[in-house]
Amino acid sequence: MGSGVLCCAYVMNGLMIHQAAPTARDAAGARPRRRSLELGRWRRSRAVKTITIIATLVVATALVRGLPPVQTPKDSLVGHSEVVAIVTVANVTEQVVGKRKRQVRKQRADATVERILKGTAPQKFVLAYDEPVSNVSCRPPSLCTGRLLVFLRRDGDVFVRTHAWYSQHRIETNHVNWFLQRPEPFDEAVKEVERIVKSQ
Repeated sequence: MGSGVLCCAYVMNGLMIHQAAPTARDAAGARPRRRSLELGRWRRSRAVKTITIIATLVVATALVRGLPPVQTPKDSLVGHSEVVAIVTVANVTEQVVGKRKRQVRKQRADATVERILKGTAPQKFVLAYDEPVSNVSCRPPSLCTGRLLVFLRRDGDVFVRTHAWYSQHRIETNHVNWFLQRPEPFDEAVKEVERIVKSQ
């Protein structure tokens, strides 16, 4: 019985050795399969990276071309403005000048001062806004008629916005409609601006 057990163990050991040691033919066949798997993984990895890059570029383009810049703090806006005033704007005109890719949209309007919060300005002056003509859908607000809180600087004989996006705010129903912010009661908005002016 002992010899039988030894014989069986020998046979099983031989089978394990046989299975564990593939032939040269098996090894040769495994290499192409391994290369195929590695190539498949490399292609999938490259495809994922390409898709990620494209998606990132699309999102970045949308953010750059489709959204306004970061909100400018009011103290910075006041500090960079020569004139902060409450005005009534009327007679907005628009003219496109230039050729093809260098066209500029020029807007002009008549502004009448109701109250000066900073600086000095004539009782009536010309308010100007120029911007390149483009296909970008998200652009700074155009000049508009009505009662406005404006942050301005002088440019020759006209006054222009201190910041293209955040220098023109409508006043309606006794509230200042801060651009891209919640409306604020008129008296509170004026007091806040006056406080900033005094602190600078």
